[in-house]
Amino acid sequence: MQVGGYAGVVTDTTRAQADLRLTVYPLGNLSLYGFGRGSVVHSQGQNYPNGLLGVGVRLRAWLWAEAWGSAGTVPVLAEADGTYIYNLLDPLGRRAAASLLILGPQRLRGRLVYSAEQRRITGLNMPYTLHSYSAALAWFW
Repeated sequence: MQVGGYAGVVTDTTRAQADLRLTVYPLGNLSLYGFGRGSVVHSQGQNYPNGLLGVGVRLRAWLWAEAWGSAGTVPVLAEADGTYIYNLLDPLGRRAAASLLILGPQRLRGRLVYSAEQRRITGLNMPYTLHSYSAALAWFW
């Protein structure tokens, strides 16, 4: 279990976020795990809840796959200890994603991610889906 928080000014507006995260290992190891996060974002006098549920599985000693989904409309959202901050002109509603984590030689790591996000154009009150592909390469010391 992990508790987190974020507070600051984003897009000239003071915002705060509180998180509760939980990871479970039903087999007692990293071969299979489930994870979830519940967040509440406070912005412009209103609270916006958002929840995420996911599952991960080890496919090989060097390869993991994860899939997750989230729901709850938020104007801004900080994730992964602030690594990602969704600063949205078009609020985020629902999201589904899948990723591969590749452990390379020594301390090299790679991640491939596909996600589909449902957002809403605020001025037109019109929903749309944003598809995104990303890749990351990191070296840890």
